This record gives sequence, C-alpha cells and structure tokens, in this order.
Amino acid sequence: MVDRTGEIAALRRLVERLEQDGVARAVGVRHAARGLLAAHLRQRIGPVLAVAATEEEADRLAGDLRFFLGPSRVVRIPADALLPYDGIVPDRGAEFERLAGLSRLGEAFDAAVVSARGLARKVIPPSILRSSAERIAVGTRLDRDALARRLVELGYLNAPMVEDPGTFAVRGAIVDVWPPPRRRPSASNSSATRWRACAPSTPPPSAPPSPSRSS
Repeated sequence: MVDRTGEIAALRRLVERLEQDGVARAVGVRHAARGLLAAHLRQRIGPVLAVAATEEEADRLAGDLRFFLGPSRVVRIPADALLPYDGIVPDRGAEFERLAGLSRLGEAFDAAVVSARGLARKVIPPSILRSSAERIAVGTRLDRDALARRLVELGYLNAPMVEDPGTFAVRGAIVDVWPPPRRRPSASNSSATRWRACAPSTPPPSAPPSPSRSS
C-alpha cells in the first residue's frame, strides 16, 4: 500500500495558501489528485470552477471530480463544436448538453468544468435562461394547448412520438416532453393534472416523481 500522507498534507497547505492569498501555484497535481484538491477547496472555500486545456482533458477532469464530489454535484459545460461562421449546422445533441450544463448553474453544485475554449465563448445571459424555464409540479392545472405553444416558443420540436431530447408530442390529454437535462422524457396529463416520468412508448409509472423543469 502506497503512503500518500505527504501528498495529502501538501494539498492541505495549498488550500490554506489559497485562503490566505487568493492565489497559489501548484505543480504536479495530476489525475485523481485534482479531484481531491477540488473536494478540499469546496469544503473550505466554496464552489469550484475547473478549467482544462482541451475538451478531452475537461472530460477526464470532470470524471475525477465526480469521484470525490459525487456525479450529481459536478456540472460539465462543453464548448461549442463549431465556430459562429463555419456554415455548418451544429450537432443538436451537443447543443443540448451545453444548455443542460448552463441550466445547472442556477442550482446547487460543487464544481463546474469547462475547457479553455468553452470559457472564452459567450453564453446565454442568466436572465434569459431563467425566463426560458418552466417549472411544472404535481397538482398543477395545465392548459394543454397553452403548454404546447410554450414548448414551441422554447424551441421544442412537435413530433408524433417523443424519442429524442428537445421534442414533445400531444396525445389527447397527455403531453409527452423530453427536456434536455433529463435522461428520460416526462408525460403531463392535463385532465388529471399529474406529472409522471416515463420511457418512450411505455405506460407511465404508477407513482409520480418530483417536479420537473423544462429548459
């Protein structure tokens, strides 16, 4: 078993230097040690913004941070894959990942991870992002047509069946919605005023989950 006592003590001294001076130079902090350092910073200082040189390095850094802080406590904000004047339609999935990451910044988190390119790019102002979010809770009475119009305004695609993030489908009194931040779609029954999580083409579960947000 390798003794890491000296390395942990060095990390603690680094955190203390940051608290005292606001700036500290660190050399040789690699791999999982970066996640351990971020965990110490989070406990002693507050939420951490971690910047990596490339997108690939940012993905690895986010993995290290999730190990120590927890998967749900780390926000990964990917950079735009294309430049503004490339003349190519951007990948819809990549745009959803970026939007989901930005929307998480308004919630509780321990660390946000970006690449140098992602940090330099302009993003949606927080005020616009907040105004483009709709919270639907269990027991809320919904107008089906008004909800469908609002989803179109937010950029959702009206589809016959919900199979991808960013789409919705109207099935009688039920509106299926797949918000970008979620791994599964949701279904809103406007007549029974219930909000349920469900998988595509399968009956909704019997117990409704917690409130959902569409961005």
